[in-house]
Amino acid sequence: MEQLQTKIEEKVLEAVIKAEEVFKQTFPMPEIRFDIKHRSIAGKARPRVNILFFNMSIAHKQPEEFVKSIVVHEVAHLIAYQIYKDRRPKQHHGPEWKSVMRELGEKPEVYHHLQTEPRKRYKRYLHLYICSKCGQKCNYSSRTHNRIQKAGEKYWSCHCGGTIKYVETYSV
Repeated sequence: MEQLQTKIEEKVLEAVIKAEEVFKQTFPMPEIRFDIKHRSIAGKARPRVNILFFNMSIAHKQPEEFVKSIVVHEVAHLIAYQIYKDRRPKQHHGPEWKSVMRELGEKPEVYHHLQTEPRKRYKRYLHLYICSKCGQKCNYSSRTHNRIQKAGEKYWSCHCGGTIKYVETYSV
C-alpha cells in the first residue's frame, strides 16, 4: 500500500514540476490524502485549500492506470485554479481545466474507466392502502408511507376524498 502511495506522491510532484516549466511560475505542493471511501470516485481536488484526495481501493485494482490517468487529472484542477485565479473556472472540467490537461500532455477526459465496486441493490417495497369510502386499492412508496405514518393523521384518497387505511407492505 505504501509503495503505491509513494508512486502517487511522485506523480503529483512530477505533474507540479511539469506545470511550473510549462506555465513558468511556481505552484505550492498540495497536501495529499488517501482517504476517499466512495465506491466510484477515484480522486478529488479541493483547489481552494490545495488538497488532493485519492481512493486507494480503486487504485489497488489498476495501479498503473490509476497513477497515469487519475493523478494528473486531479493536479490539473489545482493548477487551473492557480493560473486562472483572477477569473475562477466556472466549470470543474471547463476550458481552463482542459487547457491545463493538454499542456501537461494528457487527454482532457472527464470520466475514468477504472474498475469500481458494483452498485449496491436495495430491496424496494410498496405499501398497500385501501380507501375507506370507495374501496380502491393504492400502492405507495416507502417515502410516502413513512410520511403518512409520521403524520399520524388521516390521509385522503386522491380519487374520491375518502380516507385511506394501511393494509400491508410487500417487496417488489
